[in-house]
Amino acid sequence: MIGNVLAIETSGSACGVGIWRNDNLPIINEEIGNRIHSEKLPEFINQTLENCNLTINEIDSIAISSGPGSYTGLRIGMSLAKGLAFGAQIQLFPINTIESIIFNLNRNDNYTILVYSHAGVVYEKKISLHKKSQIKQVALRENYNEPIICVNFPENKRRINNAEYIYPSVNYIGYYFQHNWKKLIKQNVDEISPEYYSEFNIGK
Repeated sequence: MIGNVLAIETSGSACGVGIWRNDNLPIINEEIGNRIHSEKLPEFINQTLENCNLTINEIDSIAISSGPGSYTGLRIGMSLAKGLAFGAQIQLFPINTIESIIFNLNRNDNYTILVYSHAGVVYEKKISLHKKSQIKQVALRENYNEPIICVNFPENKRRINNAEYIYPSVNYIGYYFQHNWKKLIKQNVDEISPEYYSEFNIGK
């Protein structure tokens, strides 16, 4: 039993909030937009709690997308999630954004996930049936031989022919937690931070 789980996604253009309650269908508020997290996230959390007839004190766990992704979006989402977790004494679980996508895609082939960062730079993870690879920040190329999943790409960067373009989603975070919560390590709230995978440089 996972109880009442509040899931939050702010790693990209999607601002999403959802509540998962054991075997019930999740209640979700999610919107795609540019720099909407600071305005929409508190509103979506309140709306979703109201739609489920719950208060924050009735939430058992919070699952938060921890990156890689947008520095600003991750900072906003993580700050609010940590505030809620600390104030209401709720266990907070950071969920790697790319791992949540891989889990939900459930593919049985070799492919590469690219999460757009900035100025033609992406976070890359190669998914192989035979070996594991690390997430790394690299320059975006024009051509790839393998199938590509492009995450959170702006319209003017969608030039890879053999690519599928998607956004991060709170669905990915919620369903990942729903199926993997027993394996997740409990951490103190003050030990949790976004996974940036690179130093953030102002002006890039």
